[in-house]
Amino acid sequence: MRYWRQSGAIAFLVAILTLSGALEPLERGLLSFRFALDHRQASGDVVVVQIDAQSIRDLGIWPFQRAQHALLLDRLREAGAGSIAFDVELTEARDKADNDLLVAALQRAGGQVILPSFMQLASAGQKTGQIIRTEPAKMFADHGWLANVNVFPSSDGRIWTMTYGDWVDGTFQYSLAATLAGRAVREEHGFYVDYGIQISSIPRLSFVDVLEGRFQPEDIAGKSVIIGATAVELGDQLNLPVVGVVSGPVLQALAFETIHQSREIERTSFVASIILALIVLVALNVLRTKLHLALFVATCIGVIATAQLVAFVLQSQFAVSADTGCVLLVSGLSMFAQMIQELDRRRTETARERREKEGRGRMFDQIIDDSFDGIVIMGEAGRIESINQVACRSFGLDPSRTYVGESVFSVLPKWHAKDGPIWEQLTPDRFGERLEVEIEHPLEGTRIYECVATQSKIHETSNQHVREYFTITFRDVTDRRRIELERDEALQASVAANRAKTEFLANMSHELRTPLNAIIGFSEIMSQQVFGPLGSERYAGYAEDIHGSGRHLLSIVNDILDVARVEVNDFTLNEEEINVYETALSVQRLAEGWPATMRREVVIDICEDIPPLWADRRLFKQMLLNLVSNASKFSDTGDTVTVQFKLDAAGGLVVHVVDEGIGIPADSLVKLTTAFYQVDSALERRFEGTGLGLTLVQKHMELHGGTVSFESEVGVGTTVTLTFPPDRTRTSDLEKISI
Repeated sequence: MRYWRQSGAIAFLVAILTLSGALEPLERGLLSFRFALDHRQASGDVVVVQIDAQSIRDLGIWPFQRAQHALLLDRLREAGAGSIAFDVELTEARDKADNDLLVAALQRAGGQVILPSFMQLASAGQKTGQIIRTEPAKMFADHGWLANVNVFPSSDGRIWTMTYGDWVDGTFQYSLAATLAGRAVREEHGFYVDYGIQISSIPRLSFVDVLEGRFQPEDIAGKSVIIGATAVELGDQLNLPVVGVVSGPVLQALAFETIHQSREIERTSFVASIILALIVLVALNVLRTKLHLALFVATCIGVIATAQLVAFVLQSQFAVSADTGCVLLVSGLSMFAQMIQELDRRRTETARERREKEGRGRMFDQIIDDSFDGIVIMGEAGRIESINQVACRSFGLDPSRTYVGESVFSVLPKWHAKDGPIWEQLTPDRFGERLEVEIEHPLEGTRIYECVATQSKIHETSNQHVREYFTITFRDVTDRRRIELERDEALQASVAANRAKTEFLANMSHELRTPLNAIIGFSEIMSQQVFGPLGSERYAGYAEDIHGSGRHLLSIVNDILDVARVEVNDFTLNEEEINVYETALSVQRLAEGWPATMRREVVIDICEDIPPLWADRRLFKQMLLNLVSNASKFSDTGDTVTVQFKLDAAGGLVVHVVDEGIGIPADSLVKLTTAFYQVDSALERRFEGTGLGLTLVQKHMELHGGTVSFESEVGVGTTVTLTFPPDRTRTSDLEKISI
């Protein structure tokens, strides 16, 4: 809304200035500027015969005798001149014979001579302020054409316009220029003379030279001639725009050339100027809200330049002077208003930033003072710029005293790090590095501090000088170091105990497996009654239960011992070249014999030409059996368990074990390979197991340099993927060798 108020004020001001004529000097100045740029030559169809200083000096008399004018007319007619116009007052002379000579010359010219008629103020002795009409003597006027030679200066004293004529006693009297140019236009309003026509290109001859025949006839033949006074002492001097001061006959010649070349300059109306200015004002007002200052100023300058260029083209090509003062004023005022508004905005923003800066300064000072860490800021010479309360308390300094400006080396105590005094170690290459130092506190004794030194460069806007500041931030870590030391000792003890447990389990493999194998062997002999009947069928059933429980316990012990061996790095791979296709079929045959898979279908998806795998045969087979066992255990009757073998883009073997079982919740997927983890952890859970199967699969894959990944959706099924590195596929090794 503020923009539109400003635009309304600008529109009102421009309208007032235009209607009051206050912009007329600006418009005339622009018109003169265009005249100065648009130079054009005179046609040469009019010649000025000058009554100049040389003619007055040579003839020795003024005004000239009528006989001399008569002789001049004869000379011009003999040279073939066309129309001849006098811009000289021709009154009746005292000598009748002299008058008769001029009358005879006018008669010989056959009415082709134009005589001047003009209006002037009454001279002394006549009625003051009265305007009288001055014409040639009747004896002369009867033999020629009367033409109006009046000129009307504008308010600035310059002659801008000429007329086609004026009404005299009810009769329209054409102007001298219109009469010579043959333009019979009965219009009282004037036209702007084209001052772009070069005066120097208008042919001129001296009166005395023509009188004495010192000229070339071809300079006159077929051309119009204006005879008039150009000598300065005769006083017929007029002030013209662009050109300067010239004589009346030269002005009449310029007016003739303007009409003759159809270059009468017509100015546009003030209504059109105001409408154009309003359009520009509305457009600029819209742009003010969308463009930043520099671009808006450039746009305003572009509008002004475009308006002047269009005005120049119109004047040069079509003799139309477009008033662009309104557009210039509107653009300039809009630009000025926007600059003032932008300066006001920046002044307001600067004041706000200064207040914010002062507020931030106070805030930062308070934050630094309330910081948990000790902070010391010093300048390039080691002078303290700021020191907070924590630093004062840490160093046993007086918190009520300001230490600004004092040397940091004299105020702060001696700091010692592992490598010596701290001041010797705070070199630029160690800025940002955490250092531990010891400080002797006057009351608390030796304290351990963790400190960091940083460097800041501040550019001063006043003189572009760069000042360096150094900030030391430190924190008392004495208690934390004590706690960390106690925690490290406890952690080491825990690690040692865990390693002892793992080593114990790894070393107990013989002690655990030997009795279990004995129990399994003897219970198997008893269940098969190798040495005769046991006496009761129940004993046979008990023996069978003992045999099954022993084998189950042995499987658990083996898994636990395998995990322990891997953890203590006591597991060696027995690598060999494995036929993946045959191993897959072997796993399928074993799986089909399990009670858990008797009502499920185990499908092997593999090509016979799949390349061999360099791996531990037993572990590879055990991983497949563990995954198929899990997939079967968590699937329903009639479901399908698919084991798919393929090669990835890099040539590595990828095994997918896919089931259609109950699925696994998303939050449990990341814990599946954790030892002893059970998704169903209730005491009376539906599915049995130790939770070591997937743990062993992951550890065995790590031994092979591979990875295990899981994808599952509850109620849809689970996919377990084993990915072996490409260098374990024998074909990839052969390809590398061949390459």
